[in-house]
Amino acid sequence: MYDVLAVVNWLRVKNDQDLQWNLNAERITLMRTMKALYYIQAASLVVYDHRFFNNVITKWKYSPMIRKVQREYKGQDFPGTLTVEDLHDYNALEADSKASDLLNSIYRVYGNSSAFDLMKQIESEDPWQEAEEGKAISDESLKKYYSNVFSADEE
Repeated sequence: MYDVLAVVNWLRVKNDQDLQWNLNAERITLMRTMKALYYIQAASLVVYDHRFFNNVITKWKYSPMIRKVQREYKGQDFPGTLTVEDLHDYNALEADSKASDLLNSIYRVYGNSSAFDLMKQIESEDPWQEAEEGKAISDESLKKYYSNVFSADEE
């Protein structure tokens, strides 16, 4: 299991790399990050049968939310300037083949989608529809629904 802030740093570095070579890439936002974390957690539950990070995903009005991430970045310019620590987190996750495979797979599928498009997709899916606003989205509902979306063969 990984620290969710290290996973956020992986997403920030990956997006920074995209911005350097892809003229169509858009700067990642905190909303897009929350949605990517939602899919990372769901994929990990399906593919590896365990959580990728040990933080609860809560259903907010327009987005899945992880309190630790929200507290860390609230009121800040996101994604901010990358630091040596951010690069260290990225390299550490890339060095772990299972983590790297899962993160890169999710990023390839969802990384260039807008926050709006991701929200429309998430809103149409059972785990979101079944959760109450302000309450946790259960691991069981994520695993049950996304077992039809993610598979070990994709990794």
